[in-house]
Amino acid sequence: MLFRLPGSSSGDVTTLLTARQMWDGSGVRAPPAWIVRPALAVRGAMGWAHAHMAPPFAVVVERTNAMIEAKALAVLVELRIADHLHGGPRTARELAELAGADADALDRLLAYLVSCGHLSRTKDGRYENNAVSDVLRTDHPRVGPVHRRRVAMGDLEPAAPLGDDR
Repeated sequence: MLFRLPGSSSGDVTTLLTARQMWDGSGVRAPPAWIVRPALAVRGAMGWAHAHMAPPFAVVVERTNAMIEAKALAVLVELRIADHLHGGPRTARELAELAGADADALDRLLAYLVSCGHLSRTKDGRYENNAVSDVLRTDHPRVGPVHRRRVAMGDLEPAAPLGDDR
């Protein structure tokens, strides 16, 4: 079943949304399954090939870096940096004041996340949300606060041993 956005003309095809898109409020069309399945299969095969062609030490280093990246994302979420950046670019000092964090440590963390592609930095050195960090906002229509914590790996450690469904 398709729905039309309020205020759209009847001939505007781009405003037709499925019930799921109306429910989650995103308005983003998901790609069809016939494209997603082969794309994921190719992605998985490339990951498998990379893990088996790279030296074991390189695989361990890459996976350790992924753990560090996940912890950095957890701090980003805990300090609500994406929410603070929703209004526009800010300096590390401004963000530190809003989040109650050390400005120098936060600047280094944010610079690391920029290098990973999770944030953007303006030419004058201020930080801003990009498509990745924007998803971590508490009011994002596609990812609620519970999923936001899971994405950032901040809530899995206490849940795992207890079998809790947080």
